[in-house]
Amino acid sequence: MSDREKQNAYNRAYYQRNKEAIKAKQNEKKRAAGYRDTYYLKYKFGLTLEEYDAMRKAQDYRCAGCGRHETEFNKSLCVDHDHSCCEGERSCGQCIRGLLFMICNTTEGQLTAEQLAGLLAYKVSKEASVQNIEKEVI
Repeated sequence: MSDREKQNAYNRAYYQRNKEAIKAKQNEKKRAAGYRDTYYLKYKFGLTLEEYDAMRKAQDYRCAGCGRHETEFNKSLCVDHDHSCCEGERSCGQCIRGLLFMICNTTEGQLTAEQLAGLLAYKVSKEASVQNIEKEVI
């Protein structure tokens, strides 16, 4: 048996002996996907992985902005916080508003409430125009 075959046999046996612990660790990493590790959540937002998971559960695993379920996207929910509250790159933890998908979080962070309202009004009016045109054509 070659060294490589011996190592593969050892790895398979190790996995079988420690399957539950390995899967638990993999699941923990999946829950924190998008956040490099639990340290990042703690450093950036003052959140533990358990607090982050509680927020996800409280939001029914949905984006607080668009309401879509987290399984619809490859990325995890982003922690939304008020950037005007805290100086620097870290959140104080008191200004966390909820969890958003990256697109919602980016859009929310770059537009004022008035701009968002204007964009929504524009979208609604354009959809109404399209529906009116479709009715006239039919």
